[in-house]
Amino acid sequence: MATDSNAEDAIIHSYVERVFELSRGTSSNLTQVELQSIALELGLTPQDLARVQKQAQDALTRAQNYIEYDRWDDALAELNTTLAINPFDVEAVYTLAHLHQKRYQQSHRFDDREIALAQAKQCLQLDPNYQAAIALLNQLDRSSQSQQGRLIGVGIASVLALCAGVSLWMLLPIRQPSAPSLNGDEQVEGTPTAPDIESVALDPAEQPVSTANTSETDIAVDFEVPIDVTGLVLDPRFSRFSVYSDSAFYKFKGVLSNNTQTEIQAITAQISYLDEADTTIAVDNVDLLSDHEAPLRPGDSHAFNLIKQLPDDLAMVQLVVRTLDQTPAAANYDPPITVAFTWAVAPPSEIDLAVAQRLVELQEFSSGRAYHKGIFEITNTGQTALQTVKLQIDYFDGAATLLESKDLFVVYSESAPLLPGETRLVNTITDIDASLDRYEITILEAR
Repeated sequence: MATDSNAEDAIIHSYVERVFELSRGTSSNLTQVELQSIALELGLTPQDLARVQKQAQDALTRAQNYIEYDRWDDALAELNTTLAINPFDVEAVYTLAHLHQKRYQQSHRFDDREIALAQAKQCLQLDPNYQAAIALLNQLDRSSQSQQGRLIGVGIASVLALCAGVSLWMLLPIRQPSAPSLNGDEQVEGTPTAPDIESVALDPAEQPVSTANTSETDIAVDFEVPIDVTGLVLDPRFSRFSVYSDSAFYKFKGVLSNNTQTEIQAITAQISYLDEADTTIAVDNVDLLSDHEAPLRPGDSHAFNLIKQLPDDLAMVQLVVRTLDQTPAAANYDPPITVAFTWAVAPPSEIDLAVAQRLVELQEFSSGRAYHKGIFEITNTGQTALQTVKLQIDYFDGAATLLESKDLFVVYSESAPLLPGETRLVNTITDIDASLDRYEITILEAR
C-alpha cells in the first residue's frame, strides 16, 4: 500500500525539527551517528535519508547559482533549507558568508559585513583548514579599509542570529517594550520553526522501517567519582540500548547534582561500554560540564546526554569522573533577581515557569563592541515534566532599538526532562553593540 503523503511529509518535518533542536541544544557539531539515530527513531529508511540529503544539496546548488546573479532573497531561502537539514555543513556555512560578502560589496550595509565575518569564522571552527574562508576574511578586511570613508553614519539594519552555524529562520521579532536593566534593578512586565521542506515522495517498496521489531533494553550505569569527592550525584533518567536491523545505538539522558561544598567549573569523564562478559567494547572521553557552561554552585544541577553507535552486545555502561575543576564555594551568594517574561503563546494551566537572573556582565572588548554575559535560572513551577523549553532573548539599546535577538533551548528532546520544581541554568555570551541597555525574555515554547 502506498505511503500517505501527509504522513511522509510529517516524518520529514519531524526529522528537520529534531536536527534543529539538537543543533541549538548542543555545544558541539552533530555527528553522522546522531543524525542516523534520529532518522531510525522516526522510521526513515536509508533511502529516505538519502533523499533528504539530496534535497539539501540541491538547495545549496540553487543558492550558489542565485548568488552569481545577485538574487539574494532566493539564495537565502535555499540556504535556509540546506542549513535546516545540515546545520554544520561547512560548504553551506561558507556559501552564507559569501552571499553576505557579495551583498556588502554591492550595498555596503554594515550588517552584511558582520554576518559574513561571523560565518567565515564559523567555517574555520568547523574546518580549520578551509582556505576559502580565510581568503574571504582577508577580502572583507581590504574592502572595509577601502570603504571606511563612505561608511560613516551607516547603522545596523538587521541583527546577527546565526550563532553556531544555524540558518536565518532564527531572526525573530521584538515581543515587549520593557525588561530588566543591565544592573538588574528593573523587571520585565508580564517560535521560531524550521523552514518549510518540500515533500519527498517515497516509493511504496521503501516503507519506513517499523520500530515494532526494534530490540530495546534499559542499560545499568555504574557511576564512579574520585575518592576525595563527596556529593557529586548522578540521576540517570534514561539509559537505553536500541538494536535495529542493521545498527544499534545507546542513548543516555541524565542530571548531575552538585551536593559538594565547592563550585564546579568543569567535569570530564571516561565512559566504558561493556558486554555481558564485562569486556570493554568501546571507550569515550567526554566533557560532562564544559568551562563555557554555567558553573555549578552547591545545590545546582546540570543535564547532559550521550549517544553512541555500538555493536549489538552492550550490557553495561561505566561512567567514571576523571577531573573536576573546583573552587571553594562562597560563604554567601547574592540572591538571583526575578525576571518577569512574556509567553509567546499562553500555556496550559499545568505548565508554568520562573526565570531569574543570576549574573549579567557587559565587557567592552573593542571600539563600540562588547561581550554580554548572562547566567539565568529557569525553574519548572508547573505540575508536569517539560520535554522542551525554548526561550528568546531580545537585546535593546537605550533608544529601544533592537540590537540582536537570539533563541535558546533550555530543554530539548534529547536532554533529560525538566521536572516540577527543578531548575536548569542557561549561560549566554553575546558579541553585541556596546550601546546595549537592557534585554527582554520571551518563552517561545514549553511542553
